[in-house]
Amino acid sequence: MLPPVVMTRSEKSAGKPGISKLEAAGMIGAATRFGRDERGATAIEYALIAGLVFLALVLGVQSYTTNMRAVYTVIEAAVTSSK
Repeated sequence: MLPPVVMTRSEKSAGKPGISKLEAAGMIGAATRFGRDERGATAIEYALIAGLVFLALVLGVQSYTTNMRAVYTVIEAAVTSSK
């Protein structure tokens, strides 16, 4: 299956498929500017750090609850055996 062909208005009327060289150069220039842009890099770095902190907190709470469940199981066994 072939990808769709992008056509400008003038090319549609002329019956030529594809995009013009000027449009291709514009897209290449836009892609180059996008690759060089570093404005969002700090925000992405902070988001990654926040994600790692969140993951550490979740794992810490999970470990804590597992340990506390074991403690209360021991307490429950001691209380029920003393009756």
